Order: sequence, then C-alpha cells, then structure tokens
Amino acid sequence: MDELSEELAKPHNARLRAYVAGLFDIERNKRWVDCSHSIGVHHFWSVSTLQHLGSLDARLIKDDIEVAKTGYPKTPTFELGDHITASYLWVLGMYELVRTLDQFAKQEESPLNNVSAEINSYKRRINRLRIPLAKMEAAGSNRDDSPIAYPGVNQDHGMAWQLGEDTWITRRELSDEALALFEFIDSQKKEETESR
Repeated sequence: MDELSEELAKPHNARLRAYVAGLFDIERNKRWVDCSHSIGVHHFWSVSTLQHLGSLDARLIKDDIEVAKTGYPKTPTFELGDHITASYLWVLGMYELVRTLDQFAKQEESPLNNVSAEINSYKRRINRLRIPLAKMEAAGSNRDDSPIAYPGVNQDHGMAWQLGEDTWITRRELSDEALALFEFIDSQKKEETESR
C-alpha cells in the first residue's frame, strides 16, 4: 500500500478523501483557515466556527459546480435536497457569526472597531436573504422582496434564491464576499501588528 492509500484509509482524513474524489476545494478551505485567526480577538470559538463554515463552503462550491452542470450534487447520494439544506444552513450560520461580530466591533474599545463598517455592510447584505429564509418575510430594508426565498440554480454560481422577479442571490456570491471580508479583517490585523 502506498503512502496516499494509507492516509486515505485513516478515519480522520475525510477531507483528504473528499479532495481526492473531487468533492472538496482544499485551496479555498486553506484561505478560510488562514484568515479565521483574525477574529479570535472576539472569542476563540469564533475561529473554529468560521473554519467550520469555510469547510462547508469548500464542499458546497464543488457541489454547486456539479449541480449547475447536471442538476445533482457530486455526492454519494446525489441528493439535491441535502445540497439546498446545507446551503441554507451555511447562510444562516454565516449570518449569525457576522451578526455577533458586528455587535462586538461596534464597541469603541473593540479590537475590530476599525473594520466595523465593513462587517456591518456584509451583515446587511446577507440579512436580505436570511430574513426570508429564516422568518418567511421580506427583510425590512427590502419590503418589495418576496417573503419566501425560492431556491434555484444559477448556471455560474450554483445554489441561488429568488427574492423578486429579477432578484436572485447566490450562496457563492455571499461566500466570496464573506471570504473577502475576513481576509480584509486579517490584513488589517496584520498591518496593526506590524505598525507596533
């Protein structure tokens, strides 16, 4: 048995098996892990929460590509319902993490106060989808949106929800924006450290 086969056989290497099977974007996951430590100033559990959401994103992105091509995720069960549910839960989880960070960053003495505006901006963006997903009503800032976020598939970005006749929000776009936000927070924290 070669080294790779031995590693793949180990129970704790599920992500490696998923990567080898083409089910996991390891580079994207690494980006999430790399920037996650910057929010440890809030609470050490924030770091692992972001890493778990990043790991889920790294899997969902691969599924989204397959769903856009074939209509089914590239998973052992090919369950589209599971993909929709996991995407839905990613949105709710990311919103809750960002909402908590937004509250923390607004405090004047917060180490994240200098990025408070960026966190709040993303929170408002994801909230537009979170409200109809979680509460089945339109977000207060977008009263013309549908109270129901209807799931669908965007050919470029995968899982999406329709909020109006011409209004769609994709999980991938929210994910890209979240990753950019956390990488920005990380870069700001590094700049602060270097300037001391």
